[in-house]
Amino acid sequence: MLGSIGVVYGDIGTSPLYAFRESALAATGHNAAAREEAILGILSLIIWALLLIVTVKYVVILLRADNNGEGGTLALMALASRALGGKSFTIILLGMISAALFYGDAMITPALSVLSAVQGLEVIAPAFERFVVPLSVLILFALFAIQSRGTARIAAFFGPITLVWFVVLAIGGTWHIAQNLTVLAAFNPLHGVSFLFSHGYIGLLTLGAVFLVVTGVEALYADLGPVQLGLLPRLDIRHTSEAQFGQIYIPRVNTLLLIGVVLLVVQFRSSGALASAYGIAVTGTMVVTAALAFIVIWKYWKWPIWWAAALMVPFLLIDLTFLGANLLKVFSGGWVPLLIGAMVMVVMLTWRRGGASLPPRRDV
Repeated sequence: MLGSIGVVYGDIGTSPLYAFRESALAATGHNAAAREEAILGILSLIIWALLLIVTVKYVVILLRADNNGEGGTLALMALASRALGGKSFTIILLGMISAALFYGDAMITPALSVLSAVQGLEVIAPAFERFVVPLSVLILFALFAIQSRGTARIAAFFGPITLVWFVVLAIGGTWHIAQNLTVLAAFNPLHGVSFLFSHGYIGLLTLGAVFLVVTGVEALYADLGPVQLGLLPRLDIRHTSEAQFGQIYIPRVNTLLLIGVVLLVVQFRSSGALASAYGIAVTGTMVVTAALAFIVIWKYWKWPIWWAAALMVPFLLIDLTFLGANLLKVFSGGWVPLLIGAMVMVVMLTWRRGGASLPPRRDV
């Protein structure tokens, strides 16, 4: 349990570092103070995004849709393909698109999280600004260097750290809430709805920033286990645990991710600039996940089509709304995950067109 806190929930747990800040800036501008109405509206959107998307859609529903212990969109693709007789190229294509976007997310997530944490030092010492990028790159190299030790050992290290982080969040949040209980009104969804309809285009931009609080949810689902479906070339896969299933390290993928993450840090140089690139990758993946989940619930779980639609269509509409809000940021950085996704798609399509069907080699 302690290990899962560090590995699975660390992404969602670090979202407060930048999500509310970016949402407030989108709603009020860089030089304006947020009014109480705007704060309650943003907080309401954040609360209900967490409740509906993270808790209901993923934890309650999708975590039950595993493929022999494997999770993520590719697991849904395998289940949907199996339910349809394994002959649907559309299902496979959807899975590949989702996987390609997920690689973009995998590069942006560590870059954004580390940059956000290091930028916090500027609050204490503004002169520290020129050291943010070099220190972030140094931390990333250190983090990627220890990946080869295996998920279990990393979890044993980061689990307690993440637990302390959650405790600090809870204590700090409780203290501030006690100072102004009015903030609890944010649990009323009408504040969020009113904010969106009264702010027009600004409300849609803010919604794209609010989405940052749930970006770790796809990783949470995928962390059920690795999906081995022959969509990529043979890779050296090292099993890092003799006792636990799914504890693997892939040197080539780890190196490519490190290169991509460092390039993103050097290119964007701040969490604010990089945040624009984040949402599109995850929202695109979530839309595909909702569509595939509908097919799995209908065909694989054997639910009546209307029940499956009643369950998943509302989530699909929410995901499409978030996707539309994030598409507004394509020219301010949102093109990054699209470019990464396109490159991964080319690799996968080329590999499949070559007729490869062998599973990846496993080196213990």
